[in-house]
Amino acid sequence: MQKQRNRAVGSAQISEFSVALTVFMLVLLLPLINLISLSTAYATGFLAAKYAASRAGDSLNYAEAITAAAEASREITSSGLGKFAALRPVGGYDNSGMNLFLTDTNIASNVNVTHGPNTPAVSALDTDHYLYSYDTVLTYDVGPFLNLSSIPIVSDVPALGKAVRMRFSANKAVEHLDGIIAAGGGYITTSSITGTVSNSNVLGPTTYSVTSSNSASSNSTNSNTIASATSAAASNDAGVMTPAAAPRRPWQMASTNGVTRWIPNVVSSFHVQLTGEVDFDSGADVFDTDLFETTAADVQKIHDNGGYAIAYFNGGAWQPGMPDSGDYPDSVIGKTPMNGWPQERWLDIKQIEVLRPLIAAKIAVAKSKGFDAVDPDNMDGYTNKETAEFHLTKADQVAFAKMVAEEAHKQGLAVFLKNGGDMMSDLVNDFDGTVAEEAYKYNEAEIYQPMRDAGKPVFLIEYKKPKKKEIQDAISRGYNVVQAKKALKKTPKMVTPT
Repeated sequence: MQKQRNRAVGSAQISEFSVALTVFMLVLLLPLINLISLSTAYATGFLAAKYAASRAGDSLNYAEAITAAAEASREITSSGLGKFAALRPVGGYDNSGMNLFLTDTNIASNVNVTHGPNTPAVSALDTDHYLYSYDTVLTYDVGPFLNLSSIPIVSDVPALGKAVRMRFSANKAVEHLDGIIAAGGGYITTSSITGTVSNSNVLGPTTYSVTSSNSASSNSTNSNTIASATSAAASNDAGVMTPAAAPRRPWQMASTNGVTRWIPNVVSSFHVQLTGEVDFDSGADVFDTDLFETTAADVQKIHDNGGYAIAYFNGGAWQPGMPDSGDYPDSVIGKTPMNGWPQERWLDIKQIEVLRPLIAAKIAVAKSKGFDAVDPDNMDGYTNKETAEFHLTKADQVAFAKMVAEEAHKQGLAVFLKNGGDMMSDLVNDFDGTVAEEAYKYNEAEIYQPMRDAGKPVFLIEYKKPKKKEIQDAISRGYNVVQAKKALKKTPKMVTPT
């Protein structure tokens, strides 16, 4: 009888041990499989970037290069390795996860100038002094191969309970240079090619046309050829903006509802200054200056120097002494002084239809002066305690921001999201880029990454000298950072390379 009892106890212990061993193996094995998948993703991602760059470099012209690179990305993600690594493309040309850049390198100085993404932008072909290469940047969400999000302790752990976003890059020398020559905003080729390529990263139904010709054509407003949009957009004279006369870096073109606009390249030098005498000959690619203080002649000077002009104005707040201050009804003007700017007042942005014509009028002034874009400030009122009287919500702020973007695009101007990083996921598809203040001071740099991942420029203004590690972080993210005085009354210092 004692032997039978001992035998029963032994069987129970073995059973319990088997269960414990099974649980232990599952806890150990499942994460291990995901880690193996993650390692595979690293290797596969680098392989995809090199393969895409190689395909682009061997192509006869830019239109073929961007198509071949996108196809290469899709080939890898649909392969057995890609599926095991659970690679899912994020944005990119034709939603392939791939963005194609064109880089010219000065042989003497070793300085690189990168154009793009997804638009040819070589201003002149000079093989004696420059080397040219295609750069592919592939962005994927990776894993988890086995989703363990249902297990509380690992639900928020990257690669176990949620995806990891990875970015891979590679480059390849351009083999057929005659297919990428560009002049002004148009693309001159010595071979007979005509192609249309689309960029899913730029707002709206966007097209770029690569036009074959042997010399630059001329017209009354611009002696250089310019990139044309779709026929519907091209026929809309009110929507087609006048490009810079001889831009150093031809800009991206976007179109919404048949109205075209220009967007700066993702890597561009930046001059932001709202007061004081602006040096329009500073050589910056992009100028951000006050809407009312900057004259049409100033904007023309920016364009003559090959630059891009952004008009700053107060979008979400009222301030006295402006040409349109008297146009705002008392019902939308707050009673509480704005922190740091006691003469200004927040607006009740819930009254969208009251504010719409006032915003549209500011944008019209910008367009009449020849600006390329607008930078509406104070677009995050709902996060400030001075707006308590209006009981604003994030949804109210997002709706107001979308209205501002809509009005800008109607008039053929690009629009930049000022700060408002907490609304990025809601607005990244509505805005053409970001201008943000003190992102590194407040450890907010990461929240602007979705805009950059979408192939749109991110301009950051820091009022204290960024640390070396912050500059390196900005470079790795592809941000454009300037150090400026708080009042933005002097020429800022560019701290990231362009």
